[in-house]
Amino acid sequence: MICESCHSEWTTSDGKIYIFCPFCQNLIVPIQEEFKTIEDALCYLTRQYTPEILEDRQTILQFIDTFLPTKRRERNFLNIAYTSGLVKAVLSRKNDTIEQQQAFLQQSIEELQNVYGISEEWANYIMSSIASSLSVPFQSRNSSVQKQIDAENGDIYAQLSLALDFLNHEEIESYLHWIRIAIENGSIEAEFHYGKYLCQKINDRDKGIQYLMDAAEKDNMDAICYMARNITSLSALNQNKIANFIGKIGSDDDLLSVQQLIDLSYYFEDQNNLDPAISVLEKAYAKEPSVSWSRYVEVLEKRSKSMDHITIGKVYRQVAETGNISAIKALAAYVENKSSSAADIKTALYWYKIAADAGDLSSQLRLAKAYETGEQTKQDLKKAAEWYEIAAANGSSEAYQKISFKSPHCIRKTVSLILEDDSIIECYVRGFLSEQGSDYLVVADPDTNESVPLLYRETGSDGDFEVEPLEEEQEDAILQAFRRKNDGCRI
Repeated sequence: MICESCHSEWTTSDGKIYIFCPFCQNLIVPIQEEFKTIEDALCYLTRQYTPEILEDRQTILQFIDTFLPTKRRERNFLNIAYTSGLVKAVLSRKNDTIEQQQAFLQQSIEELQNVYGISEEWANYIMSSIASSLSVPFQSRNSSVQKQIDAENGDIYAQLSLALDFLNHEEIESYLHWIRIAIENGSIEAEFHYGKYLCQKINDRDKGIQYLMDAAEKDNMDAICYMARNITSLSALNQNKIANFIGKIGSDDDLLSVQQLIDLSYYFEDQNNLDPAISVLEKAYAKEPSVSWSRYVEVLEKRSKSMDHITIGKVYRQVAETGNISAIKALAAYVENKSSSAADIKTALYWYKIAADAGDLSSQLRLAKAYETGEQTKQDLKKAAEWYEIAAANGSSEAYQKISFKSPHCIRKTVSLILEDDSIIECYVRGFLSEQGSDYLVVADPDTNESVPLLYRETGSDGDFEVEPLEEEQEDAILQAFRRKNDGCRI
């Protein structure tokens, strides 16, 4: 194949489908369609080529970057689905029955929620888009359409679930409608949720507490544990009631949910009793590490016994190894802060890179800064610029300042130029000049060391740019202006 833009040639014997030039990254196939969603793009690619094109993560993400540049959030979630191996796993099940494929898609949605912290709505959207592109009929078990039908038919569980959906989407009128219906139909759990909602309203706080205490007295464990967590805000009478409820739990705490155990940890912490707080958090962590690990670490750090620090490191690593980005970042920072050798720093950078590759902006900036300054690692401005470029594309203005030649903080020292014969030369950058409404980059000719001004235009907010040569007379004028700016220094 030949790229009309950069004229590079390559063979396609490897079976790879080329939509973009592997050298200049320009689009090499005509595409007239317009895409509004990630699902549209994936369906087009599998229809136009084969479902196996989904295995090519780089091409898929580059296609989305090109045709759906505003869909950054969806693109990042799809990238997580690739990072977690879910896309590959879905493709490997193409010979399964429809029922088996649907069951796996539902499991994948739950994994994106529980392990990677993606909301149910977005997890469902990403996996449904993949399913649609593979012609797998799929509807999440948590379909809001089915939920609405069940609620209207009197299902109090659907009524409560629908109410909470509306609350999550800030559709308050619809939330109040369904939560009140669920309460009227006898849902104690609805009383608990409505009480929580009212407690957030200053004028309705007392009413909310009453709903919560009513639910607690009906042995609703969610209400008991929630009120225990917020016990300092209660009257003395209600504090005593909640304390009595907690005293009756005893050995039954093995039956508590993870959230209930976490709520109880706050109760014990308020009582300045960290040992039972950590005890319930140990049980929460054993049940669902992805949900409870950060609270578990928080209380371990507060107690700060010698063995607690060892446990903290283990928790960070265990959760990080599941792909949890927050835990990966925490582990990287933990190893870095505790580092006592070059090997420790190398380990910290390893975990920062995993988070950075998954799209985490703070980790991208941390890697860039480490390579820029040589802080506890070998200085590498080229690597630093690469990570700043990625961070700039991710929306960081700080990173943009590091890679834009317009910025006084730019760390780029050289620029690669493609000549007319397609050869590439690397030139040292001597400076930047804005003159009469145009921008110029002054570089050193690698053969003669003479200064050469080039017309400079940035093509986006991520540091990408274009340069053009000048006519000889214009070159002389720009060089004179550049010399004046630099106090007559020889260049």
